[in-house]
Amino acid sequence: MSYITGVCRAYTDYIIQLDDDKELEKINIKKGSDSLVDLPTIQHYLANYKGQYFAGGPTANSMAILSALGGNCAFIGKVANDAPGEFFRKAFSDVGVQFSSKSYMAKDKGSGICIIFVSPDGHRTVIFNRGCNNEITNQDIIEMGDICAQSSIIFLGFQIRDEVQNLIYDNIKHYSPNSKIATSLQSLNELNAEDLVRISSLILSRAEYIFGNEDEYKSFLSGLKFSDLKNFSENYPNKVFIQTMGANGSRIIHGHQVLDIPVYPANVIDTTGAGDAFAGGFLYGLQSNKTLEHSGEIGAFCSSVVIGQVGARPQEKIILPQELR
Repeated sequence: MSYITGVCRAYTDYIIQLDDDKELEKINIKKGSDSLVDLPTIQHYLANYKGQYFAGGPTANSMAILSALGGNCAFIGKVANDAPGEFFRKAFSDVGVQFSSKSYMAKDKGSGICIIFVSPDGHRTVIFNRGCNNEITNQDIIEMGDICAQSSIIFLGFQIRDEVQNLIYDNIKHYSPNSKIATSLQSLNELNAEDLVRISSLILSRAEYIFGNEDEYKSFLSGLKFSDLKNFSENYPNKVFIQTMGANGSRIIHGHQVLDIPVYPANVIDTTGAGDAFAGGFLYGLQSNKTLEHSGEIGAFCSSVVIGQVGARPQEKIILPQELR
């Protein structure tokens, strides 16, 4: 079985369970938002709210799902030589995801931190600081060249700063010219108008598999001057658009083909990482030579596993129900 390799920002999550949404109003954070903040703000909430560390990061979460399903996967990213970075590194070691990127050793930045406030209804509100996670270097790609060469799919984060993004893409295509590129539209709806057009166009030009929720796809299409995903997809028959829709399931659109995937029942505890889990399950399906529909059903099942627990990564191996094996 070939590898699937994720390349993106590495985050360590700090999850805070709220007893009441009024706490968000008190600290003036909009429920459901996803906001970049400075390091002192992060340090304030770490010091004043009781929570629990979990290894996170969207693409990294998807790789953890793949590994929990028994897939072969690797990750390229950057953490600092600090406690959150070591926590992140150990989490991958424990589940068998290959992660050998060297730590960022300068003292000007720490590891990427993401604080997640979980409301009583399971919905999340996020503040984050990127720390050193944009500091991926040419050497990081070179050292993983053999694995990239064995990767059928590269799951690439497109929110990394431009010069790093181009470096990563060019080097990966050098080592793995026949691999397909997958990506997520995560937080695309948070971009300003200029960046939205630029990133949307970049994603369209480079990625064959594109994951996003309804709000992210609305922004993506807006950046490309379209409004309807089905009509849009018919212009790009070689691309697969995967849209998650919460309790309404998900939709896979490939040219003229539209596949509606229902949700698996779950006791919702924490929706953190639901989309990442879907992507990881879907990519595992592709790695296992399943159809798009079957891959979507595996993704839906993985989402149900993750939202039924605290944290975005599985707490044990994922055993697929018989009908999905």
